[in-house]
Amino acid sequence: MIANELDLVLGNAEPPVNLPAIGLASFTVHCAGNATTVLECARITFAAVLRHSDHNFDDLIFWQSVLPPVFVKSCAPEISAAEAEIRRRLPLEQRINCPWSLLNWLFWFKPSERQWYWWSSQCHNASIIIIHVQPVDQPFAHGALDWLFLASGAESVESKN
Repeated sequence: MIANELDLVLGNAEPPVNLPAIGLASFTVHCAGNATTVLECARITFAAVLRHSDHNFDDLIFWQSVLPPVFVKSCAPEISAAEAEIRRRLPLEQRINCPWSLLNWLFWFKPSERQWYWWSSQCHNASIIIIHVQPVDQPFAHGALDWLFLASGAESVESKN
């Protein structure tokens, strides 16, 4: 875990000089000329998650009230267990392209489920954001990171690893 992750997310600190032993994972976030806006939304959203990480991650009303409306509106409605079972039977390509519900996204930030920690981010140009994260292990699930940027307005997220 990175001690000052919130400061790193907000761009108020530089990442540690020494890379973690596990290394970093890099992602290219593609935007429609609005990279600055997308990165700002992603930062505000994830900062809220970090600030309230001691709150119940299953409290939908609370999270809808503290996360940016643009992010919340991008999330899919919550689905029942029966609907989730039907979705699990879909081909992988269809499941990957389904929008995430807010609670499904938040699940991955429970302390027992964290897969990565924010290391650095920057707008390369008006259409590209480069983000580096510190994975907990390799390989690691990064769908929650992808959704953070997609729901913040990005067109696509590409793993560089």
